Amino acid sequence: MTKPTFSQYLRANLDDVGKKKSCGPFVTFSFEYGCDGSEIGQSLVNRINDRIDPVARPGAKWTLNDGQFLLQYAHDAGIDPDLIRKERIVRPSFFKDVLRLFRGRNIPDCHEIFKGLQIPIREAAVKGRCVILGQGSTAATAGLDNGLHVRLEGSREWKIARIACREGLNRDAAAATVDQAHKRHKFICSLYRKHNPRWPAFDLTLDNSQFTNDHIVDLILFAMEKLEYIPS
Repeated sequence: MTKPTFSQYLRANLDDVGKKKSCGPFVTFSFEYGCDGSEIGQSLVNRINDRIDPVARPGAKWTLNDGQFLLQYAHDAGIDPDLIRKERIVRPSFFKDVLRLFRGRNIPDCHEIFKGLQIPIREAAVKGRCVILGQGSTAATAGLDNGLHVRLEGSREWKIARIACREGLNRDAAAATVDQAHKRHKFICSLYRKHNPRWPAFDLTLDNSQFTNDHIVDLILFAMEKLEYIPS
């Protein structure tokens, strides 16, 4: 029997997962560069699980995915994860495609990477009780029910200060890094809107520069209670 190609695998699995509507609950996070997405996501999962009695409700624990889908995709494709991270936020071009063919390197572009990540992300959402950070998860779960989509943003000056502190940069270097990330985000948004026509794309948009991480988790938990995703 002929082994299916990677592209054939994507088409077959996307068709199957796309038909699954009954799913969740799940939470997706999108966050600007400099925001505390990973810290808030981990705190959210910990506080959800603290409410759950493992004896009374076995299998009710929530899980966090903070980049593992991308790592698995890179492993399956036999490509360095850092290269996948770079290509998923870069606009494709005819010149780059020709160069890839000339060098004999089958490196997926941003569209192929999104489709590849869409499979495990949607499967996790269908299974439910998961928090998925980034990786295009909001657009990847478009059309699936019982999901809360959260966006974290922050003021430019706040992000500059955070990046300067985290990465040991002076203000000018940190500002340039933040501005470059903003430009990349604009392209990524245009890509994701093609897959997620829902507007607004997010149920909650929170300012990380105004609220503490604990306060943000409080607000998300409150929303999840109202949606009956978790016990109050």
